Formats: sequence, structure tokens, C-alpha cells
Amino acid sequence: MGESSVVAPEQERRSKTIGKKRTLWYSLTLAVTLLLTALNVFLLRTFDVAGVPSIFAILLLYQLLLVTLLIFSLFVLLRTPARIVWSIVLSALSGIHENEYVQRASRRVPSLVPWIQRRFTTDRPTGLVLTLGVIAVAVFGVLFTNVARAVASDAVYMGFDLRVVNLMPIIRTAGESSFFAFFTFAASYLGIIFFLGALSAVAVWRRQWSLPVLFIAAYGIEALCSEISKNAIRRTRPDETLRQLSVSGFSFPSGHALAATVIFGLLAYLVFRFTKSHLLKVLVVLLAVTLITLVAMSRVYFAVHYPTDVLGGILLGALILTVFITVIEMNQRYRLVGWAQLDASAIASLCLAFVSMLAFTAIFSGFTHFESPQAHATPQHLSALNSSTIQRLPHYSETLTGVRMEPINFIFVGNQTQIEDAFAAGGWYKADPPTLANTLQELVTAANNKQYLTAPVTPSYLDAKPQTLAFEKPTATNTLQQRHHTRIWRLNVELNGQPVWVATASLDQGIGIGSAIPLPTHHIDPNIDREREYIVQSLHAPTAPLVNVVDPQLGKNASGDSFFTDGKAALIQFH
Repeated sequence: MGESSVVAPEQERRSKTIGKKRTLWYSLTLAVTLLLTALNVFLLRTFDVAGVPSIFAILLLYQLLLVTLLIFSLFVLLRTPARIVWSIVLSALSGIHENEYVQRASRRVPSLVPWIQRRFTTDRPTGLVLTLGVIAVAVFGVLFTNVARAVASDAVYMGFDLRVVNLMPIIRTAGESSFFAFFTFAASYLGIIFFLGALSAVAVWRRQWSLPVLFIAAYGIEALCSEISKNAIRRTRPDETLRQLSVSGFSFPSGHALAATVIFGLLAYLVFRFTKSHLLKVLVVLLAVTLITLVAMSRVYFAVHYPTDVLGGILLGALILTVFITVIEMNQRYRLVGWAQLDASAIASLCLAFVSMLAFTAIFSGFTHFESPQAHATPQHLSALNSSTIQRLPHYSETLTGVRMEPINFIFVGNQTQIEDAFAAGGWYKADPPTLANTLQELVTAANNKQYLTAPVTPSYLDAKPQTLAFEKPTATNTLQQRHHTRIWRLNVELNGQPVWVATASLDQGIGIGSAIPLPTHHIDPNIDREREYIVQSLHAPTAPLVNVVDPQLGKNASGDSFFTDGKAALIQFH
């Protein structure tokens, strides 16, 4: 008796100590997550200014991971308060029938109030679990339907989609292609079938028959939904001249993103459901979010899908995943189908099959054959460049999201070699492509106030296409913070058999805080006509005529810097 009275206070003291440590840990996690999430939301506002999808994709993945950690921290930290609130809600619901208005409604429709109460009970399968599942399915269904409707009408996302996939060929590198090939192969038909085969083999060995049945059913249903959706929307894929992989079929939604969301999401849910380790719960959710996001990114990177295709695939996948989670929860809680019951022993089987699939993917994704996109569009032929034909050319550069920026102030006629030679002779450097590595090197160089003569320039768009060429020239300061630079687009137009190009140009005066976003960015000289004259002189083309393109105007670029121009472009023909 005396020994028990001593042990009980000691256990209570340890329990309180552990509880305080957990509360402190999750409170700290929540605070840091909220702070980083707020910071990252702010950083995502740079998307339109930076215009580099690789940077944006990293920020987006980082954001998703933070949100996931935030939700988990809230779940753990507020679990006890939530139970108290839910208890109060249930008590309130149980007393609703005493309200006179509810009683009147009950007399008119006797079954209504009891039916509503049954939707929130926890003692039957058609209660709270099913209600929450139906609500979640409805939310994902509405979101998917809205995206599908917008895609079908080409009204909202098409310009953004085109700009992103048009940029992909110029930012690809061999290393990044191999990296994304791994993830695109993991969610491919072969990758998923291998996972199902490995899981089936492990399940036979461990006598867990319900596991392969569950995943095969999930894969079959998502494949069916994918085909139905593709044939209903019938969206064509991005132009084959942009793709790095050979694919067929319709584009919306992305089958890879859909399969990854359903299969990897279901796997993560089961591990989360049956493990007791909070650390493992966090890791498995973060791993699933990362894997699904990278699969989606890979499909856009290879230009076999538009961004809205992978968004649609994730939303439809989330809908299907919610249905399966709801069914599993109902069966686990109320034992509807005895042989389909799962327990913690499923974790080992799932992890073994998943690791086997990753090994299979690592080996065979290395044999991926990459296409070499080649443009083959038939150009338009112009008889002359005059006020009529110039009006048929695109006039304004745009940001990645389609916000209008500077008007063109150059028209070149000649082949690419002639343009490159002319700029090289004038002391200009051809800018490196805006790959992730080059962009990061540029940021480091600018931060150290050093020079990077071939630094990439931020992608701008003309008629939804990124610049074909970019050149830059240092000023007397000889640092990256100041530079002359121009972006040049090749048009699908020819004059007397020679390609026609248009360009914008401006002088970066220095790095400061932008007005559109309060972050460090290059500020331009507002007199962009002065930069036009500087380039004309550096190319030794003093007789280049000026042609009217737009009316004289004031405007702003993506960073919020103002500019003014007479609306004219210098016409330079190379011979």
C-alpha cells in the first residue's frame, strides 16, 4: 500500500514532465512553422518578378512541407482542446431537439433532426467518419471541377501554361533531366506495377492479403478515372517540339501526378495510421508530399504536361485518396469486413515494397531516352517591314503570369550567327541560360558585388515565349549590379528569307529594394530609349532607322520600376 502511494506520485511527476516537454516542443514547432510559412508566402510573391520556375518550384515545395508540418503541429498541440470543443459541440447537438423551432421542424419532418444527429455520432459507420469523408470529397470534387472547366474553356490558365512549358527547353540540364527522370519513372506504369508486384509478393509471404487488394483497387480506380477525365476534356499535350520524352494520349489530368497522389498518399496514410512515433508520422507525411510534388514537377519539366494538368491530377488523386481513407477508417473503427482489417504489421510490408520500388526506379530510370526537341514551324513570309506589317508583330514583353511590361525597341533581320557576331564585336557577352545552377551563381555573385559577365537574365516573354537570346555588357563599375542588357526573341516570321527578331533593352543601374515587392532586385534606367541608342552605337549601326511600334507612353516593369519611351524601335538588317 505504502509502495504504491510512492510510485503513483513519481509516475505522475514523470508524466507531467514529459507532457510539458512535448507541449514546449510542439509550441516551438508551431511558432517556427508559422513564421517560416509567412516568410515563404512573402517570397512566393517574387514569382512574377523572378520568372524562374525552378526557383518557384523549390519555394512551392518548401511551402507545402511547411504547411504539412504546420497542420501536424496544430493537430498534436490542439488535440486536447479540440476534444473539449468537440465534446461541447456534441452536447449542444444533443440538446438541439429541445429548441421549440427544432421541435416544430421535427413535427413537420420527424426524421430530419434524428438523421442530422446520426451524421455526427461516433458509434456507427454512417456517422462522423462518413460525414467528414463526404465533405472532403465534395471539396476536392469542386476544386477539380473548377480547374477542369477552366482548362476546357482555355479561358484562365492557358497563357500561364504556355509560358511555363515554352521555358522548359532552355532551362534543362543533363543532371536535372536525370534527376527528374527518376521521379517520373517512379509514378509511371512500370514503377507502380513493380510496387504492386513487390507488395503482393511480400503480402503472400506475410499473409496480409488485404494490402495488395487495397492498392490494386486504388490503382485500378485512379487509372479508370484518369481515362474518363482525359477523354472528357480531350486536351492536347504541349507541342512536341518542346517535349523531352515521347508520350501519347491526352494531357489533362496528368496520370503520373494522379497515380503518385493516390498510391504514395495511401501508403503514407497507412504508415501514419499505424505508427505511434510522432517523428515517423512527420517524416512519412513530408516524404509523401515531397515525392508527389517532384513527380508533378517532372511532368512539367519534360513538357509532357502543362502545370494545370498536374494540378488537376493532384486534385483528382486527392479525391480518390479521400474515398479510400474514409472507407478504411470506417472498416478499422467498425469492423465492417473482417478479413480487410489492417494493423501495424502492414508498415513493414509497405516499407519493404516501397524501398524495392525505389531501387527498381533508380536502376531503370537511368535508361530513359531523352528526345532532342527541334522547332519545325513553317514561318510567315513578309514582303516588307512597314507600318502595316509591323502592327502584325507582337509588341510588348510580359511576365510569366502575363503582366505587360516594356514594348519592343529593336527589330533585327538576319540569322542567329550574324546577331551573335555583331554583339560580340560590340563588346557584348551572350547570357547563360537561366538554369537553377546559373541563377543561384548569379545571386551569390551579386551578393558579393562581383562580376559574372555571362550571368543569366530573368526570363521575359513575348507572345508566351521566353527570349531566344540575351546579351549583356558591363558598365565602368564592372560588377553584376550594373549592366547593359537586351532580350531578343526570334519570331516565326521571315523577310526575304531572313529570320525576323524583336528585342527589348534596358540598363540595370544597380540593386535595390523593388517597389512591386520589397526585396533586392535590379533597378533599371527609366529612359529605355537611351539604352536603345547605346546599343545602336555599340553595334556600329548609326543609320538604323526608327520605326513606330506603339504610342509614346509611361509604364512599369515586373519589379515595379517606371520607364518611359517614344514607342519606336530601331530596325537593323544584317547582310
